[in-house]
Amino acid sequence: MKDFKITMNLDKFKKQFSKYPKKLAQAGHDIIDAGVKTFEAEGKEAVLSGPTRAFDTGNLMRMIRGNMTGFMSGIVRSGATYSAYIHEGTKYMRARPFFEVAVNKGEGKFMQSADYLIKRALS
Repeated sequence: MKDFKITMNLDKFKKQFSKYPKKLAQAGHDIIDAGVKTFEAEGKEAVLSGPTRAFDTGNLMRMIRGNMTGFMSGIVRSGATYSAYIHEGTKYMRARPFFEVAVNKGEGKFMQSADYLIKRALS
């Protein structure tokens, strides 16, 4: 199963906004952190309801976790051993791509957070 990684090139980010490197570096970190939290929450929601509902014991939902993996990178993954079977499906069970739904639903929230955090850093 694919992990959904969120990364940002700090050097490129700093060059574009060299006037505000410290503020924008922190904003970049905050943007990634907001993305990790957003996509974790949306992944859990996708497992709980809708066409990707895959809630029986609650284990899959509990095992979806987002973490910062560096100053400018984070990852959201499911630690449930069977999550790939749920996400991709099998010959006996239809696919329920809960991470794809999470990304699609969370993208707007993530972009709003990013916009807000950049504006805040530049003010």
